[in-house]
Amino acid sequence: MSAEVTIQENELETAELQIVKRVLSEVYATDANRTEFTRSAEKIHRLLNAKLNEMYPGAKDTWAICVGEKFGICATFERKGFVFASVNDVSVVMFRMPSKD
Repeated sequence: MSAEVTIQENELETAELQIVKRVLSEVYATDANRTEFTRSAEKIHRLLNAKLNEMYPGAKDTWAICVGEKFGICATFERKGFVFASVNDVSVVMFRMPSKD
């Protein structure tokens, strides 16, 4: 199953945008029979965390990542303009949370 990733808002940098698109496409290519949404959401979250840690080793900022049904919990962030990407009926929301030091 090919996944078409739609970018709704780009609050982050191009490199991060490419990572999100790649992760979403990979997940939906391998989980073509998506019977259990939670499993896919957890996989997306885990992969995004891993990729961001590779990009920013030792970074003091942390990332808030929400992966959810398009009209579920992510909709709250969507209204605030933080939506980063969506694929099928799933939204991925990411924003930086600066460190306190």
